[in-house]
Amino acid sequence: MISKSYVVFTTLFAALFFHAPLTVRSGVAILLIVLFSALVIVDPKKMNAASHVRAVWLPLTLLTFLCWGMLAISSKYLLDLGVTIYTRLIYTLAIASVLFAFDMKRERVSLGSLSKSQWAVFLLIGLCFAGFNYFMQLGYQLAPNIGYINAMNAASIAFVTIGASIFFHDEFIVRKLIGVIGVIAGLILLVL
Repeated sequence: MISKSYVVFTTLFAALFFHAPLTVRSGVAILLIVLFSALVIVDPKKMNAASHVRAVWLPLTLLTFLCWGMLAISSKYLLDLGVTIYTRLIYTLAIASVLFAFDMKRERVSLGSLSKSQWAVFLLIGLCFAGFNYFMQLGYQLAPNIGYINAMNAASIAFVTIGASIFFHDEFIVRKLIGVIGVIAGLILLVL
């Protein structure tokens, strides 16, 4: 939830430093998305059980918050300078590939040891990663405020929750249902 709230940070930053529009309606919509996402993501029972690991996850979550926010801000800055989406994606994918290669080496995973079905999943993940990044960057280029794109990305939690309930039989309790409805309401308010 902390890392998802980067949406507020990027929205305000874009309004202050990129002179992007920020209406009361879009501000309320973004707050609805973030607050109702908390109902979907945060499980009070699990939070109490996992309180002993807080020291480990909290700094990592704050780092994620900063990384997501700075990615959006630097992307918009580079777009404004005229750096193309494709140029930035090539650098991003190259860096990600190097990091994945190091992780595979650390875990002693050989590309030759992957089965055909694992290769198919591996390639599908790569295509989804590339597609997600391309469309996020395109959104940053076209949206009046980069926070709006980030809010839509954060709102995807509602659709992931519904899909997990249908396909993986995840628990879909009233708290999550209220969260999903609130996120969708915020999303509708943002795009209208």
